[in-house]
Formats: sequence, structure tokens, C-alpha cells
Amino acid sequence: MKLNLVPTHVAKERASGGAIFVMFVLILAGVFLAVIMMATSKTALDAQKKSEADALQRAADVKKISDMADTMMASPKTHAVVRNVSLAEAMRAHSDVYPNLYDKLRQYVPSYYRVTSMAASPGDADSCIVTMTGVLTTYQQYADLGLAFMRIPGAQSYSPSGYTITDQYVPNLTPEDMLGRPIRPNEGNVPSDPLQRLAYLQAQGTHSTYTGQGNFGDPDQTTKGAMPNASPVTITITLKTAPGGPNFGIQTPEPRATLSSAASAAATSTTTAGSPGAFGTPPSGAPPATTGGTTGGTPAAGG
Repeated sequence: MKLNLVPTHVAKERASGGAIFVMFVLILAGVFLAVIMMATSKTALDAQKKSEADALQRAADVKKISDMADTMMASPKTHAVVRNVSLAEAMRAHSDVYPNLYDKLRQYVPSYYRVTSMAASPGDADSCIVTMTGVLTTYQQYADLGLAFMRIPGAQSYSPSGYTITDQYVPNLTPEDMLGRPIRPNEGNVPSDPLQRLAYLQAQGTHSTYTGQGNFGDPDQTTKGAMPNASPVTITITLKTAPGGPNFGIQTPEPRATLSSAASAAATSTTTAGSPGAFGTPPSGAPPATTGGTTGGTPAAGG
């Protein structure tokens, strides 16, 4: 039998030595991790401070540019430049309005209507009035022409004029003409007697079959009118912009009135009592300066 003569507290002291060692290791690990976390936090903080400084600098630069832009935009000269550039761009864009309108209308012109001239004028902001002049050969074409043009989306009204009937017809019988030969308007009855008919035809005829009517055969005239058996017809169509249809608003703004009113408004808003005007104080007796080289007065409506 073996007796344990070692006191109890001695055994406990030996057992606690390992715990103390583990605690010491944990303390060292905690200190190491704390140092690493402090270093990492300081690095992250420095990076954020640098980023904040860069952002503040960029914000200051943007604010400086914004202030410069505000100062520039407050200048009447800048307003004049922007207004003139915008006006020039609008006028350049408006140059295609009339050709585009004519191209749209050409799709609805029937083949039997030979157009010799076409013109358009604005009615209001979204409508226009188109006037065409062309040549027709029969009254049936004259009747069908309105149906052809009223197919245009947005067509409001159609008004033709100028047609002259040139078709042959059978006249009433007379003692000289007992056969009723067909004649054209403004022609007399053809006599039935051969000798009288010969004299009639000689009076109606010419030395040549060419009459020169309608500028045909004239090298100096490029526009050809109506031939002897045709008739010139003028039509007027009112077109209005319809939902989903083509735009017929061809009205042109008044550049001179627009610039004059804008220049007056700018001078009123920027000039104070006793201070120079928008473009400096003019010499004594000199007229006030205006924008775009225009003076007062409202011109006629553009179009």
C-alpha cells in the first residue's frame, strides 16, 4: 500500500502552472492582435482622411467652377451669345421644314396631275395652307383630284379653281350643220356642205400643227403650261397636324422681334440707376445698343 504524503495544496499549485502558461500566451496574443487592429484602424483612418481631403478639394474646385459659370451666365453678353447661337440653330433646323412638307405632299399627287408650281404658307402654329398649280386634261380628273388630296392625314379643306372644259361635244343642229359633228368649246358648227366645210377648216387651221401654246418649244421657258386640249387648275389645301400624323406646323418665329424683346428684357433686369447698361454706357446722344444688330420695331409675321 502506497501512501500519498504530499499535501493537497502542493498538487493544486502544480496543476495551476499550466493554466498560468496558457493565460500568459493568451495575453500575448491579445496584445499582438490589439496592436495589429490599432495599426489597421490607423491606416484605414488615414486613408479615409486623405479621401475626405481629396473630396473636399474636388468640391472646392467644382464650387469655384460653378461660381465662375454663375458669374458668366449673369453677364448680358453671355445671354446674347447663347440666344444668338440658339436662334441660329433653330433657323438652320427650320430650313428643312418646307422641303420636307413638299416631299410629303408629292406622295399624294396623282400621276394625271402635272404640277407646275407649289407653295405653302403657315396658318397657325400647327397648320398650313398649300397652293398648287398643275395641268389636267379631262373633267373626270378634275373631279377625282379632290379625292386624291383629301387622303392626306390632317387635310381639312380642298378648294379647286380654274378648270376650263376642253372636251368635244355634239352641238345643236343648224341649217348649215345638219350632221352635228363634234366640236370643242369656243368653236363654231362644222358646215355640212363640203365647200363650206373646207373654208371652215382652212380658217381653223394653221401652217403648222405646232401652235407654241403653254411655252412648249420655247428654250427660254423651263416651266411648261397647258397644251391646247388641257386646262390649268389651281388648288388650295388646308392641312392641320393630326394625332399620329405628319407635322404641318411650318410657322417661322420672328427673329428680329425675338432678339429685340430679349435685349430689352436683359437691359431692364441688369441695369440699375446710375450704373452702366448691359453693354456699357453709350456716348451722349448715341442710340442704345441692341443684340444681333437689330433695332426696335416688329416686322411682319414670318413664314
